[in-house]
Amino acid sequence: MKNIQILTLGLISAGLALGANAAEKDQFYLWNPTPDAHLRELNTDQLMYTITPYTVDAGHVQLETDLVAYTHDNQNIPGGEVRTRGWSFGNMAIRAGLCSRADLQVNLSPYAQFTTETRIGSAPGTRQTVSGFGNMAVGTKINIWGNDEGTTALAILPYATLPTTQHTAGYEDYTGGVSIPFSAKLPCEFTLGLVTGVEFYEDGRKDIRAVVENGISLKRPLCGPLGAFAEFYTLYSEEFDQWSGLTNAGLYYKINDNLMLHAGSAFDIEAEVDFYPYFGLTFRL
Repeated sequence: MKNIQILTLGLISAGLALGANAAEKDQFYLWNPTPDAHLRELNTDQLMYTITPYTVDAGHVQLETDLVAYTHDNQNIPGGEVRTRGWSFGNMAIRAGLCSRADLQVNLSPYAQFTTETRIGSAPGTRQTVSGFGNMAVGTKINIWGNDEGTTALAILPYATLPTTQHTAGYEDYTGGVSIPFSAKLPCEFTLGLVTGVEFYEDGRKDIRAVVENGISLKRPLCGPLGAFAEFYTLYSEEFDQWSGLTNAGLYYKINDNLMLHAGSAFDIEAEVDFYPYFGLTFRL
């Protein structure tokens, strides 16, 4: 943690050579909001697992949510199959701009229901249904450079996950980690996104284990307010020495400067979830 703090302070110091627009916005904070005329373009982390390096403007609140999402998964097991179907409603991130270069984020999963059916051979299957809240995560995104100008941007996002889930009985694990998202504007209006990070947790033997994330994404406006996005995202488990990956693609539509709709689906490569279609919106106050 100490090394991460030193790295963060060093990167912030390296990014102090700001242009006039960015420097002017440093005067705004939570109780002195950024004027609407100076708000940056609406960006959302809800589109992709490869999050953006941009923060919410100081004094403004942004709600990013998947209004509804569906989970479809079939997994083969020795002699049979496990089928999982589920719905989730209102998965969201609530983000509040603390200052020009930092925001506070709370991620919630208000309600989901999953039904798992296990079939062995020709025997009747056993069914189990769980529902309720999911886990809650709290973090702070700090933009190092590029929030308001330039062709690249970088941020650091330390976070902690709280075991509030009702889906898994007896689950009491706290986890924490850090993500580092990067963005670059490419020719032909493409935007490249990259993210890398690590999350730490305690296994059954009280040893500290790590899961490493990496993602790459592209997005581009197609026609007026309509745009498209696609990404490839992976997780590597140090404890089990295995990785899982997914592709994710969809469309977004900017209704105005403060409201965006999105729809898409994720497809897991390692069959953890066959497909995961979703529909949602981002709204800024």
